[in-house]
Amino acid sequence: MTPMQLSLLPLIVFLLSGMLVRFNEAAPALDQAPPNVELHDQYNVAHILSFPARRVTLLTIADRKGSKQVAGWIEAIKPGYGERIDIRGLADCGAVPAFLRGWIRKKFQETLKYPVMMDWTGEICSQFGFKSDQANILVIGPDGVIRARVFGEANAVAIAKITEALDEAVAAAPGNASAHSRWVKN
Repeated sequence: MTPMQLSLLPLIVFLLSGMLVRFNEAAPALDQAPPNVELHDQYNVAHILSFPARRVTLLTIADRKGSKQVAGWIEAIKPGYGERIDIRGLADCGAVPAFLRGWIRKKFQETLKYPVMMDWTGEICSQFGFKSDQANILVIGPDGVIRARVFGEANAVAIAKITEALDEAVAAAPGNASAHSRWVKN
């Protein structure tokens, strides 16, 4: 190794060790509560995601690449559940340099009219077990327990897994007099 490469070695080891710590952080397992979250959306409005909650939560988490898969999930899920579930979006913006944050907020505002919580450090997303480059879809019961988690594009198998978990969580939600199928209009 050259003297230049040797002088860079401690920096490389430090950066890699930081990455390993982030990737090895324990994400909440199924049947475990996620962290309570307070983040601002693209309009700089604070949003709180905490448990217990009034309704079942469908949480979508994505980075830039994974965000292309989120619309397929929302289109597949929202019509069957309407207002009976709380659909929340969380964006992993940890790779965005601080000087570009304003520009990114503006791009979000131009393309998305619904609020998306923005995680500028990526720490909150990693606490949910975020997998990069794909949509992360979580069903969280009103009690805060994660009932299901899938990754990637919406397909028949993954949608079935999520809708089954949603049906069970909605049926078990406090104040739900009867177990309604997602396709029954209240």
